Amino acid sequence: MAPDASGADPRISASSIRLRKGGEPIVCLTAYTYPIARLLDDHVDLLLVG
Repeated sequence: MAPDASGADPRISASSIRLRKGGEPIVCLTAYTYPIARLLDDHVDLLLVG
């Protein structure tokens, strides 16, 4: 994920994912190439590249 306006990196951890259980859905996608991953990074919670 790209840094937010404060400059902090908004990465999420396994524990933060567990806390969302039963709440807001998590958006997870697979990007097969690096350029596509760069395009998707700002729009998803989890991104698998490869």
